[in-house]
Amino acid sequence: MKKIILLLIAAAFGGYLLFLAMPGLYFNRSLSYKSFTIRTRGPLPEKVEEVLDRAYEKISASGLYRPETRFNIYLPETRKEFLFFTPMQKGDFYRSNPYNGAIFLAAADFGADRVRTESGASEYHVLSIEIVAAAAREIIRSSLPALTYLVLADWKLRGYAERLSGGTGEFKPEDICSGKEDNEALLNYKAGLVIEAALREENMAFPELLGKNYSYDAMYKRQRVIYCGK
Repeated sequence: MKKIILLLIAAAFGGYLLFLAMPGLYFNRSLSYKSFTIRTRGPLPEKVEEVLDRAYEKISASGLYRPETRFNIYLPETRKEFLFFTPMQKGDFYRSNPYNGAIFLAAADFGADRVRTESGASEYHVLSIEIVAAAAREIIRSSLPALTYLVLADWKLRGYAERLSGGTGEFKPEDICSGKEDNEALLNYKAGLVIEAALREENMAFPELLGKNYSYDAMYKRQRVIYCGK
């Protein structure tokens, strides 16, 4: 009996890992547009072109972007489904799988160009901007060896995503002085600020920064001196 239970647990866990590795087995409906493939289990969203056009305009401007790169976007129907497919990943509105590049949007509304953490939530971000931020991670992932990407400092990913997408637009440099508890958007903004400062001070391009063992803390402290006086 004990062996049977263990076998059932192993089978269930194996099935879960299979879904994580190949989420298309579950999200079995899809539509493609430009470099994007939208995948869902429920009805496919309508009027995706305008949102994806906005996203593509920014993505294609990236110096790291390659036309053959595909962005697989998955649309879970519930928050639980979103969390089920993105274990141990960070992100309130989107998450990007570091192993296969799958992009999961929490609760996307293409008609309104908005994404929420879950359906009915009052807070929202601009959907096209979040798609760009998620795509930025996939652009970096597809340009690096797998192991290099997996050990890459998270602030570099956050910062590049912030710079490419333009962020939420709710912060200015002086906001790093506020002492407010960091939320996801503020962490992204800080990383973007550090990326911009590093590229400017070192007079280098972002691909060069990816390969450097650069100190986030040291650069962030310099930004606090500039904007906060301490």
